[in-house]
Amino acid sequence: MQNFTQLIASLLLALCFNGIAQAATDNAEFAKFPATTTLATCKEIDFSSYFRAQDNKKHLLRDNPERSKPNYGGKFLILKQELMMETLWLIADCETGKFYKDYLKGLAEYKADSLLIVVSKPKSSELPQYQVWGGKEWNRVDVAQEPTEAKPATEQTAMSEPKLQKPEAYYPLYAKYPTTPITECKELDYNSYFRAQSSKGNLIKLTPDRSKPNFAGKYLLLQNDVLFERYWLIADCTTGKFLPEIIKGNLEFRLDSYLILVKHSAEYIRLSLWRDDRFVDLLNPNRPGKQVVENNVYDQEAKDLMAVAGATVRDNKITFEDLRCVGQTCTIKKFPDKTAQPLTEEQSRLAESILKKWGAELQEGTSVSVSIEEGKCVRKRSNPVCEIKVSR
Repeated sequence: MQNFTQLIASLLLALCFNGIAQAATDNAEFAKFPATTTLATCKEIDFSSYFRAQDNKKHLLRDNPERSKPNYGGKFLILKQELMMETLWLIADCETGKFYKDYLKGLAEYKADSLLIVVSKPKSSELPQYQVWGGKEWNRVDVAQEPTEAKPATEQTAMSEPKLQKPEAYYPLYAKYPTTPITECKELDYNSYFRAQSSKGNLIKLTPDRSKPNFAGKYLLLQNDVLFERYWLIADCTTGKFLPEIIKGNLEFRLDSYLILVKHSAEYIRLSLWRDDRFVDLLNPNRPGKQVVENNVYDQEAKDLMAVAGATVRDNKITFEDLRCVGQTCTIKKFPDKTAQPLTEEQSRLAESILKKWGAELQEGTSVSVSIEEGKCVRKRSNPVCEIKVSR
């Protein structure tokens, strides 16, 4: 019995020391991202400044009784919202009392004097995520990398990740996809698309000015926030009709361009193009290394793709591993032998045209490839539909 008691005491002592060591590690990590401003008190929180806070004010007040001073980053207040299957964390600015329109999910650990917040998911094998508030949204960071001294702009590498994460690095791309705007929008017909019909109240609240287009010359993008995600519907201002397409995420877009920047805190910015009444994901020309985007192609483009692959009008499906273009020279690897075959001049012209439409920049020495898995390109009512992967 005495030996058993000693064993339990030893285990508890080990756990205690382990907890202390862990806390010290955590403190060192938080110290890498110190708060730059410190406030002593918080203004009264304006729950009407963010619909999530407004809709759940009662629970937020109950779960966060202490709201008189910042509890994160020197000047911010983090508020917990307990849901049935999830925990959300909202953030408010103590200087203004206003909520920011972003949130985190999971278990969160943070400190009043640090900009770092560690988010983990219970009952999950995923590693914790380290996030820092960037002023408008959460940004993922790598705590394993020690903060480095800022270098002059001439010494910074053009392809460094922090630069790529900033939307400003992508603004010149808007000019590559220009359009001419119109000045007004017809009254919207919410019955023209079931998602618009079911979300009419929220769409009207989140897009108060619907009198003129805000995207791609003649379109209106309307935001809708549901419990765990944000998505956008699109309407044609010349008809007032909604199109049966959605795009998810935090977006930046312009009235005079077809390009959209899709921002995710833990990823590179994704590029999407509005073309032929649908959203098409583009290869990111600023991102180093290998990348892959997936799109569906229809109608004439799919027919051109079948022509490139050498399919006949009687073929009900096509399959190939690699359609690769370097400059204006293209090859294709077909199943089952997968031997690279050069394309004819006409096939290469079609392939180059298709790749450009998918946003693949065929620059000198840059290799872009397309693959179609078995069964992913089939004819439906005489028109082919192809699910493609474009990689660089």
